[in-house]
Amino acid sequence: MKIKTLVPFIVVLALLLGLLAWRKANEAPPAPIATQVGLITLAPTELGPEDISRIEMYTGEELEQKVILERNEESWQITSLFDAPVDGDTLDTFLTKTLALKGEPRSKENTEEQLGQYSLKDSEAFHVQLFKPSSDDAAMHVLVGKSPDYRTVFVRKSGDSQVFVESTNLRKEAGVRDSGEETSPQSTQWLQKTLLEQNKETITRITLQYPNKKIVFEKKEVIVETPEKTEGENEGTNEGETPSIPVEPEAKFEWVLSQGGFAKNYTEQELETLLTKFAMLTISDVADPDRKEEWGFSPPLYKLTISRNDGDDIVLLGGHNTPGGDSYVQLEDAKPALIFEIAKYNFEQIFPQGSKLFSLPEWTIEKDTIGRIEIQRTDGQVVLIKEEEKWRVIEPAIDLELQKTTIDSLLTAASSLKPVDYVDSNEDIGLFDTTVIISTNDGKSRTLYLGQPSKHTDGRYVKFDDSKNILVLSRTDIEKIEPPMRDLFTLSLLDFDQKIIGSVAVNHNETNLLLERNPADGEKWQCTVNGKQSETLLNNVEEFIYTLNAFQVDNFLLEQSPDAVQVVSTITVNQMEKAPVMIQLSAENNGMYQAVISGLPYVFSVKTDEVSRIIDDMQVFLDIPEEKDAAEEVTTQIKAPDAIPVDGVNILETDAAGSENAVEIVIPSLETTANEDI
Repeated sequence: MKIKTLVPFIVVLALLLGLLAWRKANEAPPAPIATQVGLITLAPTELGPEDISRIEMYTGEELEQKVILERNEESWQITSLFDAPVDGDTLDTFLTKTLALKGEPRSKENTEEQLGQYSLKDSEAFHVQLFKPSSDDAAMHVLVGKSPDYRTVFVRKSGDSQVFVESTNLRKEAGVRDSGEETSPQSTQWLQKTLLEQNKETITRITLQYPNKKIVFEKKEVIVETPEKTEGENEGTNEGETPSIPVEPEAKFEWVLSQGGFAKNYTEQELETLLTKFAMLTISDVADPDRKEEWGFSPPLYKLTISRNDGDDIVLLGGHNTPGGDSYVQLEDAKPALIFEIAKYNFEQIFPQGSKLFSLPEWTIEKDTIGRIEIQRTDGQVVLIKEEEKWRVIEPAIDLELQKTTIDSLLTAASSLKPVDYVDSNEDIGLFDTTVIISTNDGKSRTLYLGQPSKHTDGRYVKFDDSKNILVLSRTDIEKIEPPMRDLFTLSLLDFDQKIIGSVAVNHNETNLLLERNPADGEKWQCTVNGKQSETLLNNVEEFIYTLNAFQVDNFLLEQSPDAVQVVSTITVNQMEKAPVMIQLSAENNGMYQAVISGLPYVFSVKTDEVSRIIDDMQVFLDIPEEKDAAEEVTTQIKAPDAIPVDGVNILETDAAGSENAVEIVIPSLETTANEDI
């Protein structure tokens, strides 16, 4: 293409570019998106985060569950949570979003009923109030309603019925749900949950004081001799010799057990876990400081001292409501003196069990060699023996079916036990009041001594044989090695075959119930309640017998004689070609009954629920509808001065003596009121 042809195109292009540049220079910038869609700022324009000294949040009329945050000098506290510290990041984010609210206008001049459609009535909306210092009137008060979708929410200003649509949902920002159990704000949402942040490299000493032992770890300098360096041949050395270069000893630090402990050797990994935990130790809630004794702080059961080279000692106090239960910590000398609830997992890492730090002795016996187990305790003893590969209880002499799972668990525990903790030997831990003797088939035996409940771990103190070491077994192992008497036996003592039952008689609370099988037709049953007979359904009888078979006793009352039970209710089951079975019950006392079952020489305790199920299933037989009698024929002689038509019959005048003019009329079920003349 020739140059003369291109010139006009270049000129036109230049003119277009110049026109575009001129238009851009003279065109007004676009309005902000808020202006374009007509968004309205809901916060006062002059209000900034630095102006706010108090925040109050509540749902509807639930003012007693109001969350209150207040500024105290440069820090914030949760007034509604014992003045606990506020998480600064959470608060800053919430304040920023609250003051930046810009809503898209919706309907105006809404009635109370219309506001209810948005969940924006005062009595149901989520309220956020911001206050300036020394003011009881909110500088900003917005109400948050329901969310039409996950991106928007309805809001309005207090005292104004104008509804807006907003993208920021302050309810969710405050951790409040639209429905369910957590529709009210929670103070813990604002809690500063990081209690401790400490660089483990600066820690020089850890002192752990438990309720029954003390352990101290120290970081000490250790001189490590480094092998001398060597070089090749050089001047001044004999031929074939390699000169040595002296090397300064290298200094390094390592942790050592300086006091306490079960053994000098400890698990380094567990100590490392302990040290690492101090980098960020978190809590979950604040406990009521007026209940210190309940939390284990009168005095504190635990004390952890962290010595460091970059500051004063950090002292952390600890406690729990029960060993293995809810756990609590407190920073000593902190203001305010708050007690924080801490996750059990975190607590057990800063106060680890002895088995985590040290190798503790274990109890082992070959399971198949065990032939006898004797449990001696203050309320008597239990002796089990193995005969012909079967176990039975010979003391006390209870001839009932054994609970196989309990026996298996007992044998497993008797053959292998692993302690979870230990106690310093100088600690006073009370008496060892239970002895378990495990004998093997070769005539040898071992003795396990069980003491009082541990103050640190959910378990009990124990000693193995003649050892002086005081160890701790978990509650799970204790329950296996020393099961309650009731757990050794099957407590479902009744086993009736419905097909051979001839009758069932119940005498309870002046009610006499008798269920009898029809001898001519075994599928039919007769029901008699307090002398009144009726037929009953076979299915109802079967359900009642099923309930009787499900009946369970709760425990044995071995010290009680069957003759001493004051019987008030009886259930008798008569079976064909078998002896009758009678269940005798006392009156209820503190939610329990005493029971005697024929054929068994024991007194049992029975829970109320067990008896209630039987009584409830009896009701189907007691609720017998009243049989309607046939219409009674009422023979009435009526004296009428005049002829009165009754059911198409003219009643004639009669004399007082009942002459032949008297007419006898049959009137079915005629009802009259008192003194009413017919």
